Amino acid sequence: MQTEGIRAPLEDAGTARLHADGTLLAFVCGYTAAFRGRVSVHAHAAVLTVPAPHFATLRDQRSLCDVTFRVDDREFTAHRVVLAAASSVFRSMFDGSAAAADAPIRDTATAASFEMFLVYLYTGAVADCVCVNTMVDLLELADRYDVDALKHICVERLLHVDLKNAVVVLRAANERPVVPEEVLVVATQTIIANMQAVMGMPEWADFATVHPVAARCLKATWTAFNLQHRNTNNNIIILD
Repeated sequence: MQTEGIRAPLEDAGTARLHADGTLLAFVCGYTAAFRGRVSVHAHAAVLTVPAPHFATLRDQRSLCDVTFRVDDREFTAHRVVLAAASSVFRSMFDGSAAAADAPIRDTATAASFEMFLVYLYTGAVADCVCVNTMVDLLELADRYDVDALKHICVERLLHVDLKNAVVVLRAANERPVVPEEVLVVATQTIIANMQAVMGMPEWADFATVHPVAARCLKATWTAFNLQHRNTNNNIIILD
């Protein structure tokens, strides 16, 4: 390599970019060289791909972790590079000298949902058996840290629940702004279509106690729908 005239061959050594595709983390390392003080070039030095489960194992072993979160009086350790690969918010948070701070980062989530959040960032997987409220907690974390793929998973789960959990989703949609309108609409339609069965559920009794106006509106909508349906049937004229 011709080196004559190079003022600072590794002026910006250590510059790195990283990418994640859900199963692999790829690190693209490089350096910047200034020629004769005028021209800078960026050269890729190496590309390294590492299976994501390897990072999950390191976290489980609390090995080489460089960031700590305090949630619900519990501490969670992780690797900044993994979090930054999955979240633009983490990437901004860890960019610069502040990233080296030793103080734990505090989050208002529940410990259970934050653990699930970290598991997703490391593995791309969400457990099948997750209660509605924890799923909404997870949705809030995905929204807070800008993890779109996880938001999509959470919304899809909330859109496809059984009748009992539809009432729980309805309550969450009335109390948690992060729950999108499409989830509220589907839960409402499910409940109105099965109102007679729903009114005997303890989940409905809890909802009606906390949100009496919303419960009355739903019952009134169901009554009006049934009345209109009966009137429509009564007005049918059968011709010979």
